[in-house]
Amino acid sequence: NTGKSVRYDLINKWIDPNSTVLDVGVGDGHMAELLMNNKNALVKGIDISHLACEKAKNRGISVTVKDINNGLSLDRDEYYDYILLIEVIEHTIYPQKILVEAISHARKGVIVTIPNSAYLKWRIQLLRGYSPRQSFSHLHFWSVKDFRLFCKKLDINIVDFNTLLPPWLIKFSNLLGWQQCWLLAPKPYSNN
Repeated sequence: NTGKSVRYDLINKWIDPNSTVLDVGVGDGHMAELLMNNKNALVKGIDISHLACEKAKNRGISVTVKDINNGLSLDRDEYYDYILLIEVIEHTIYPQKILVEAISHARKGVIVTIPNSAYLKWRIQLLRGYSPRQSFSHLHFWSVKDFRLFCKKLDINIVDFNTLLPPWLIKFSNLLGWQQCWLLAPKPYSNN
């Protein structure tokens, strides 16, 4: 749970108290539980894993087993203040489809965390003759610079960026930050 707690610390400042949250890839529900306890958030979770959903349910989280590879498949009028994609989109077939859909169903923002494929450790792997990878289960790889371009191409506005570096090193985040964390702006919607 240490990595999850660290990611919670990265996104904590972005989540307003008493918000509604959809945690996509809820896993064992640790992040959702932190949000419920510390932010009084109303959290729903979805995950492809029956076992993960069972663990999250045991933490008191409302969960649905769902494969999001072809999109989130949210109802037309289904909105959340925040949609979390914490260590999720790099595992999916069509991350652009998921991101665009999330953006159109969030009132305050979409939060994405992904590994930084340009992190120094992965660059050293490449020099040693290995493809830089954080996991054999990842289908997509983004450096910090890549993800900025990816959002620009999808016409998604970036509100904020965070990583596990002190402020004076943030300009070197593409090289030194192993984790990248993004707050993406929602699309304006009509049903307030």
